[in-house]
Amino acid sequence: MTKEEKDIKTDTHLRILQVCDAMGLSQREFSRRMGRGTSYVKQLRHITSDVLHEISLAFPEINILWIINGEGEMFNAVSPEGSDMGYIRRLKEEIEELKKRNEALHEQVIRLKLEMEKLKGYKNVDERVDFAADADITK
Repeated sequence: MTKEEKDIKTDTHLRILQVCDAMGLSQREFSRRMGRGTSYVKQLRHITSDVLHEISLAFPEINILWIINGEGEMFNAVSPEGSDMGYIRRLKEEIEELKKRNEALHEQVIRLKLEMEKLKGYKNVDERVDFAADADITK
C-alpha cells in the first residue's frame, strides 16, 4: 500500500468519525445501527465498497462521496419525507428478516415437539436412546 493510499484510508476513517460526531452518535451506536458489532467503527481499518454500502443503507442521509474524498457536504440534501422513507424502508427490511427467523424457529419447535411425542411412545430407556441417536432433529 502506498503512502497516498494509506492517507486516503486514514482520511476516510476520520471522516466516518466526524459523521458520528456530527450525528451525536457514539462509534458503538453508529456500528450498531449498521448492524455490526459495537466496536466495528473503532476497529475499522479497511474502508471497502461493502462498508460504504452498509453506511448508505443504514444512513441514507450521509453523503458517501464526502466520506470517500471529503468533497461536498457531509449530508445529502434530503427532504424530511425522504429521510422518513429511508427509516421506514430499513424497518420493513428488519421486520421481514424477523418474520423469517420467527418462521424458522416455529418450524423447529414443531419438529422438536414431534420428536418428543415419538420418544414418549417408547417404553424403555434403551429404545429412547436408540431412537434419539438415529433421529436428526436439527433439520
